[in-house]
Amino acid sequence: MPQSSAPDTPLRALLRERGGEFGAAITALARELEPRLDAMHRDALVELIRSWPMERDGTPRDADALYHRLSELRALPAALPPGVKAGSAAGGALGLIFGAVVGVPIGFLAFVLLAEFVLPHEVSSEGTMWVVIAAVTVLGSLIGFRNGASPSRGGRAAARGILGFVIGALLGAVTGVAVAGMLGSLLGVSQMEGAFAMGVVFVIAPLSGVAGGTLLGLWMARRAWLGWARSA
Repeated sequence: MPQSSAPDTPLRALLRERGGEFGAAITALARELEPRLDAMHRDALVELIRSWPMERDGTPRDADALYHRLSELRALPAALPPGVKAGSAAGGALGLIFGAVVGVPIGFLAFVLLAEFVLPHEVSSEGTMWVVIAAVTVLGSLIGFRNGASPSRGGRAAARGILGFVIGALLGAVTGVAVAGMLGSLLGVSQMEGAFAMGVVFVIAPLSGVAGGTLLGLWMARRAWLGWARSA
């Protein structure tokens, strides 16, 4: 008979020995909790099950209370994988600053695209620009603070994705401008009154920036998401 590749743990040994006494629901909940708890709470989980009073017929006394106690452990933050530092107030402050720094260029890019393709001309004012930049900056700051104060898998993926978007947008915009200029010269596009240059700066550069930022941001976010699972 093939053996399970999962390493044996005190909880697995306990459930293998006494799992039938606690029933399928409690056993399944305990197995669900084990991988997401840190070592201290994992030991507490084992001790709670081991010391729970039993009836004479071998069933747990007040099984609903035991299930409720175990369910409360779901509210605990998930254990961090090796190499990921625990959150702190200082980490939250640094994350807030980082989120604000990357939020400004993303907000400006968002305004350029909105002004070019969505917003009416009379609304595309300097005041609207600062509103869009402020909104995106605040959102980036909140994501950075949350991940710095209490690291999580989703927060780490979001932070890496935002950083990747900024890097990819810069590279994409520069590449788009260079390619457009080269093609314009090769195809003999008219440069009269700077119309071509305006189109490159205000249309091609933002669009290529969004494309490059989206691709690199998604790739970095996905890598961070999967890397967290592999480490854990």
